[in-house]
Amino acid sequence: MRTVTLERPGKVDGFDVAAERVLTYRADQGELVGSAVFDLTTGRQLWQHPAEPDGVQLQWCGGLVCRTGADGVTALDPDTGGVRWRLAGWTALGPLADGRMLATRSTPGGLVLDAATGRVDVRFDGWSVLGSTAAGDLLVTAARTPLIGALDPATGTVHVLGRAASPPTQCITTATLMACWSGRVSIWTPTA
Repeated sequence: MRTVTLERPGKVDGFDVAAERVLTYRADQGELVGSAVFDLTTGRQLWQHPAEPDGVQLQWCGGLVCRTGADGVTALDPDTGGVRWRLAGWTALGPLADGRMLATRSTPGGLVLDAATGRVDVRFDGWSVLGSTAAGDLLVTAARTPLIGALDPATGTVHVLGRAASPPTQCITTATLMACWSGRVSIWTPTA
């Protein structure tokens, strides 16, 4: 165990750690008023991000810091805060395995991106992401239907896993089962 003193962190209302960096948050009445990234080896502040209007948020998404707001999503370099790439029209970014990211929005569909460059590797339409499977696929549901599938993020291919009583709003998977909530819980276990 080690202790690191952050260089003049000021008021910190929240924080999140990824690799050897810590992202700190300052808030006022529930609104983000600024963020800063510190090196966890030296405690030195690497960069800071000022407050922005319209509910802009910063968070870790894999090895990058992601900025989400009304104008889309932006991937920021964790060491400098510089823009790596931008994606207009999308509202959320999340890390996937193998250096990829998932971009989603409020309508069905999504993008699988190369995290380093923002290049679109796979685009899928008509499916909403509910979570991920134990095997690393994306757990998806077809728009306004009770179909549930596993989407391979490398190819965009969907393998239908089951059918819920009605379109599910939430699903979880483990190595031995899948459960979805759609007014009631449906549970599937693999068959031999």
